[in-house]
Amino acid sequence: METAIGSTGVRKMAVIAMMTAVLCILCPFSLPVGPVPVTLGVFAVFLSAFCLPPAEAAAACALYLLLGLTGLPVFAGYTAGPARLFGPTGGYLTGYLFLAFLTSLFVRIAGRNVPEGTLFARRILLQTAGMLLGLAACYFFGTAWFCIQNKMAVAEALAICVLPFLVFDAGKIAAALLCGNALRSALRRARLL
Repeated sequence: METAIGSTGVRKMAVIAMMTAVLCILCPFSLPVGPVPVTLGVFAVFLSAFCLPPAEAAAACALYLLLGLTGLPVFAGYTAGPARLFGPTGGYLTGYLFLAFLTSLFVRIAGRNVPEGTLFARRILLQTAGMLLGLAACYFFGTAWFCIQNKMAVAEALAICVLPFLVFDAGKIAAALLCGNALRSALRRARLL
């Protein structure tokens, strides 16, 4: 019994570490679009949310943030450090915690209500709702922090930090639905979930 529990714990840690590594690899890729760059970070967080339960998905993001805070160049544009995490756009990085947790929660709800081997519209709708809700939380937290840091009105901050990214993030949602479900199924077949 103890061996089975230990084995499960090791598997969980391995998947958390793997998803943290995915975040560290994908998040630095960026395209500058004003003060907030377009990155693959949101997509990477979506993938972790498909592969991990809510608390573990948030833990993978927390590890990623901790690695960046301590100097590993894993933030957009291969940057790192406290100035980046606590700077004007750092709220969006911290918002990854909410994004991961909420998306994962809805992915789990969708998995319980619809069989894993099927892609019914209801399952996709629940997963999409989770990603949209998580993204809204990330936008809210990030924009609020940006407004505080820059002493800027909400409407102006939304025009700079959110509106230019809606199309990109819609594409990330579509890609995450395809890749996330495929990755989740592969991890289940390998008995890592």
